[in-house]
Amino acid sequence: MLPDLHGRVFGKSSASGKRIVPVCPYVAKFLKKHDEFADITDPVTSDVLQWLEGELG
Repeated sequence: MLPDLHGRVFGKSSASGKRIVPVCPYVAKFLKKHDEFADITDPVTSDVLQWLEGELG
């Protein structure tokens, strides 16, 4: 069920021009097994983690 959900969400992201930054370990693991999303995936960087920390407080 979750792989299907991930696939649909990432497909919609791709169609709308959005990018994926897999900060969640479950999402990162899924993406490692699904190369079809590599073109819309960006790496998790310290800047991304700093931004996320600021957003989540």
